[in-house]
This record gives sequence, C-alpha cells and structure tokens, in this order.
Amino acid sequence: GIVQSVLPGAEVQGYNPEAFGSFHVTTGFEFTLKAPEPDVYGRTCIIAGISAAGITSNLSSDVHPYDEQRSSPVLLSGKMLQNIELRVKTGDREIVYLPETQVLENDVGRFTLTVENKDGWVTIERELSLNKTTVQPEEWPWLRAILLEESDAANRTILMK
Repeated sequence: GIVQSVLPGAEVQGYNPEAFGSFHVTTGFEFTLKAPEPDVYGRTCIIAGISAAGITSNLSSDVHPYDEQRSSPVLLSGKMLQNIELRVKTGDREIVYLPETQVLENDVGRFTLTVENKDGWVTIERELSLNKTTVQPEEWPWLRAILLEESDAANRTILMK
C-alpha cells in the first residue's frame, strides 16, 4: 500500500526492513512498474505520489495547506521525519524535466529535495522533517510552506523521451 501510494500500479518484488520500532520504521522496496504511455509529444511522465504512511497523510483532518491562515494550533503526534527516495532507471532516454535540488528550512522544520541524474539512473530524494509537536497559528505560514513544497508535483516529477 505504501509503495502504491507513491507509485500507483507498482508491484513490489521484494522489500528489506532495515529498522522497525514504535517510532521509527525504515524499509527499502524493490518494485516493477509498467511504463506509462507517452503523451502526444512522446514524453513519458513519472510523478511520485504522497506516501499513505507519511507525515502529510497523517496530519489532522483540519490541516489544509491551501488555507493561508489558521486561528488554532496544529497538534502533531511528535517530532517527525519522513524520507522517500525514488530511483528510476532511465537508460539512454533523454531527460526533459527534473526538479531542482532545494532546501527550505524554518523554525517549524525542513524540506529537502535532492536530485541526481547519473549513469542512466535518476534519484529523487524528498525529506520532510518537523521539529515541533505544536505549531501555533502565527507559525502556520512556516508549516504551510514546507507542506506545499512536499505536495508540489513539480518536486516529484520526472519527464523523459
């Protein structure tokens, strides 16, 4: 379910639980994914989704990044860290679009996007960390900015020919 939330249609071939605890889980997955149909321009687009077990999927139902302001605090279950690394074998295909590496850090947390294109492989790593358990209404713009970067499809897209 986690893999399919990040890449719909993916079929898990194997997995490797590296750490499993009450507050920390690290697992690697190997999967296959049928190549998406090219668009009218001959481009293949892969957009990684938001993890069903990730931070944004587990926020309270009243947390909406599209809201510019909040009048109540956001209560989190603890300090959180989420890391999703996606490696895609591109072979000799031409890369049309990749997101740019970036870091957004503020008093609430950090969003880091690392992108590497090397030896026929593209690696996109997204890390989201929140360092507070309560985000006050005046801190909402900081949390909102981080959540918007995490959910922005431009930060999760690979486009190739």
